[in-house]
Amino acid sequence: MNEHSEAPVHSAKALMEQNNKREKVEKRKEAEKNTTSRYASDQVSLLKEANKLAIKAHIEAQESKVESEKSSKRAFWSNIIAAVSLLVARASLVVSIL
Repeated sequence: MNEHSEAPVHSAKALMEQNNKREKVEKRKEAEKNTTSRYASDQVSLLKEANKLAIKAHIEAQESKVESEKSSKRAFWSNIIAAVSLLVARASLVVSIL
């Protein structure tokens, strides 16, 4: 009689332990799922921020390119004016010598 009364108690205890283990595993999985969701959300936010920065850098690069082209044109015309000025100075020198 003693053996029969302990068997249900033992199996009930084992069942409770098994349920507790299952609950712990489920809680851990839920916590991991929440952590993964949070990381995914953070990743999306960081990707959006990176995209904004990339767009800003692209716009600045385009503006720099335009400014560089303007500077190049100014330098070209400055060189043309300097060459004409040099020709005028040589002509002036030749006229003054003659």
